[in-house]
Amino acid sequence: MLLLLVLIAPFAGAVIVALGAPARATALISSALALIATLAALTFYNPAQPGFQQLLSIPISAEWGLSFTLGADGLSLVMILLATIVTLAAVWFAGKIDKHESAFYACLLLIGGGATPAPGLAAG
Repeated sequence: MLLLLVLIAPFAGAVIVALGAPARATALISSALALIATLAALTFYNPAQPGFQQLLSIPISAEWGLSFTLGADGLSLVMILLATIVTLAAVWFAGKIDKHESAFYACLLLIGGGATPAPGLAAG
């Protein structure tokens, strides 16, 4: 469930910013939420257990055997941590935005959410 929060938080923040919420504050909150969820996922990670952990699978089509599956191993958790740190740093250190502030922060969150390693559809 934590990995789903890491994946959804930046995209939800971008949508909320695009709908008119205060851009910088919303971007800070959503990127910080993604970082906190990543840190929580790291604390629950057991390095002695091989393979993917914190698996979440949501069936999409039983007829075709498709499901949306999230999971992370040690390396992918480190990559997710780096992506969430960079996203928060980019929002935090962005200078004064004179024009199109909402568009800037929405795009920044979309880029940050897209940089987070995420799965696709799994056939199974």
